[in-house]
This record gives sequence, structure tokens and C-alpha cells, in this order.
Amino acid sequence: MSNWVRGTCHVGQMPANGLQYVPPHPCTCYIEEKLNGFQALAPASPQGAVSGQPSAQLVRGPVYGQASNPKPGTQDPKSEWSAFRHDSMRTGAVDTQVPDGLAPVWRVRVGTKVSAPIVAAGKLFAALTDEHQVVCLDAADGKQLWAFIAGGRVDSPPTYHNGTVLFGSADGWVYCLRADDGQLVWRFRAAPEERLIGAYGQLESAWPVPGSVLVQEGVAYFVAGRTSELDGGLYLFGVDAATGETRCHTRMAGPDYYVNAAGKLAVRPEEGAPPENADATYDDNFRLPMGSLPDILVGDGTTLYMRSVAFDGELKRKPGRPDLQVRSGLLDDTYFKRTPWNYDGNYANLLAHDSNSVYYIRQFDSLQGLSPTVLFTPGSKGYLLFGKNLGGKSNTWMERVPVRVRAMVLTTGRLFVAGPPDVVDPKDPLGAFEGRKGGLLYAIDCKSGDRATEYQLPSPPVFNGAAAANSRLYVVEEDGSVTCLARG
Repeated sequence: MSNWVRGTCHVGQMPANGLQYVPPHPCTCYIEEKLNGFQALAPASPQGAVSGQPSAQLVRGPVYGQASNPKPGTQDPKSEWSAFRHDSMRTGAVDTQVPDGLAPVWRVRVGTKVSAPIVAAGKLFAALTDEHQVVCLDAADGKQLWAFIAGGRVDSPPTYHNGTVLFGSADGWVYCLRADDGQLVWRFRAAPEERLIGAYGQLESAWPVPGSVLVQEGVAYFVAGRTSELDGGLYLFGVDAATGETRCHTRMAGPDYYVNAAGKLAVRPEEGAPPENADATYDDNFRLPMGSLPDILVGDGTTLYMRSVAFDGELKRKPGRPDLQVRSGLLDDTYFKRTPWNYDGNYANLLAHDSNSVYYIRQFDSLQGLSPTVLFTPGSKGYLLFGKNLGGKSNTWMERVPVRVRAMVLTTGRLFVAGPPDVVDPKDPLGAFEGRKGGLLYAIDCKSGDRATEYQLPSPPVFNGAAAANSRLYVVEEDGSVTCLARG
């Protein structure tokens, strides 16, 4: 039983060179525990698994205890975009009115592979993923204020909190910087030890940390590792966001399958798992507790979630699932039909919501299994965009938009959607998908679904690459540029 690592159906895996090679798989089977990508797995270390106990992992920086808070009244926190997809719930919605008649205020190129942005305290922050950097721009004019180099890739933007920005890195560390100047406040090693592997053409920790950490009730939560089944498992921490001191931690390992006294295949519960999982057996429906994969954490103020696994504020497992369910992970930008986002029973390729409504996009007219009748034909009918009242049985409106939506921002009265145009050039069939046809940005009326305005972008946005704050819209584009739009 190795549901956590599988190759493509009918192809499988290949042992060679003392390693086990596992190719990518286009499948949803065990999607919440199965490794993704092309993997080369080695035998377990003869020394055994690491213990996972934190020890001397906090390093104090030169401005420890000297983080500066923004001046009172300079910014309205409700109208800012201080975390990945705006907030801990990852809603993609903000309480600010972005007017029609937008025009570019500034556009700057900051790197080669730029993450989604956050905007807070008059600044825009983003990660330069392959360059190991977090950069800070002046939100008013785009001038770069500072850049900080971490020890590994940073796959998503930092989180702003009380005058600091916090983020994880593929080097296995979490960093807290002073937002004003990028000076190090503290850093914390979430990886249980220093061990490097090759990944994406670079070296990184065997226990990378997603860039966007979750800050809830003054505690920064994050996870290090690749799967609960490898290298001792996943290591979750909650640390004081101001000081980096550990508040709580746990380790998710396994599950460990074995044959019990009754001769049935059973599983020992992973650390911190609910008691009902103890000695669970392989029943007639072939169900067993599954392993876990890391992700950007989601929080609702009392509970935090890693994909479909729930924890309380002390990182103890509890029942429940998040309202927003993204089985393949919040950073998965593949638009795979069989791994849709789900909110309030609405399946989508991407969505945004507030407390009253949800807005979502579908690449397919239906997300029904593998039915050949619902295949999408590029350059034909466009994509389906829906508006719906939460709890309602039918959509408020439905419109087709000729854009493959990769960024979605919900503001007061307007839904902004952006992406490459849905066109197929016979001379360059993949041009739109690969960014050579620029991008389109639409302002959609939230009540009617009508397109209020259309804007041309020099380059399509990166996945989730838009944010709104203080009546301005910011777009991170695939060519490494950031564009700010405001009333012309």
C-alpha cells in the first residue's frame, strides 16, 4: 500500500541507479496525500527518521524587538490586501471601491518569476521565487524600497502583520522582516535538520516551507515538509509573530500500515490524529486514513486548516473541513478539470467570495468526470463566469468571458478578472497560453454580471496575481512586471 506515491496509470514507476523514479500523474486518486511532479526517491537513512523536536531553532536578527508599526490613521486595514488572497480565509475579496475608468499609474519590472502580491502600509510586497527574494515597492509610484535574500526559493508572497512581513522559504526557515526597511527581526528553522536535495534546478531543504504563513491571534503558523510519509513527516509550528518564540508544534507522520491480530490490514494513527483513527482497518469500501500534503494554511479565527485537515490553535487535530476546499493546493495553477476549487457547493477553476456572494469561473461547461461531451475548445465560446448568493440554489447570473481567468479580485460593487485572451492564432496556436498575446482585464458588475470596462495588459497575470487596496488595483504579470491601475 503506497497511495502517497504513484506513477501514471499503466506506466507506473521505475527503479534504477539505486533510486525509485516516479513520473507525474494526471489523476485525482489520493490527491490529498500523493506526491506531485517528477520524483526520485532514495532508501531511508540508516540512522532512522529525525525526531522532529525543536531545538535552538530561533535566530534573533539585528532589529529584534524593534519592528515599527504604521502610524495610526495612515491606512485603513479593511481596504488593504495584507495576505495571500487578501486574508486568512483566502477569500480574494476586499472592502474597497475601485472606480471604473482605470488607467496605468506605474509599471515596473522586478524579476523573472514574481509571486502574487500583497499590499499594506503603503507598500507592495512580492516574492521573486527563483531568486530567493522578497521585494518591497512603494505602492504609490512603484519605486523599489528594499529587497531581502533568503536561503531558498520563496513560492508565494509574505504576510503583513503589525509592521512586519513574515514568510517561509524552501531552505526550511521562516523569516520575519521589518516592513519599513527589510531588516531581519528573527528567523526560525522549521526543518528538523539541515539537509539539502535537488529541486527545480536548485538546492533546497528536504523540508521546505510555503511562503505565505498564516497569522492568527498573534501567532504565526506554518508547515515544513513534503508529505507525512517521507523524512519523518510534516512539522507544524505556531510561533509568536512578534518574537518567534514557539507556542505550539506537532508532527504528522504516516499513516503506518500493518496487519493486526485479526489478520486485517490496519493503520497506526499519525501523531495528533483523532482517537477514532486508532487501529482503523481496511474495510469493504477500501477506506483507510490517508497521509497528508502541506499547503498554504487557511484560518477562520479559531480553527486552521491544511487542505482538508483541521487543527485548533494549539495544533491539535479536530473534526471539520474548510469552507474553501482546494484539494490540489492553493498554488496549483494547472487548471486541471478534476481538481476544482469548491466553496458552498460551487465547483470552479478559481473563485472569490464575501459574506454574501460567491463568484467563480469554469473552464468547462460542466465539471462532470471524464465525459467527452464537456471538453473545452479554445478560441470558441469562452469561459463561464458565475455570480451566486451564498446558500442559493441557482446562480444570480452567468456570463461568458473570452479570457482564461488566472486572477480574480472582488471589490465593492466590482469583480475584476484577468488572464490571457481566449484566442487561437493559427500561426502561433499556443501564443495566448504562453503569454505572447498579452492579457485582458475585465471589470464586472457584481449585481448584473455585465462587463463594465475592459483593459489591455501587456502580459497576462500570474496565478492569483492581482490585489486591490485603497481604491487601486495591482497586477503581477508573467513577464515579471507589476502594474498599478487607478482612476485616469
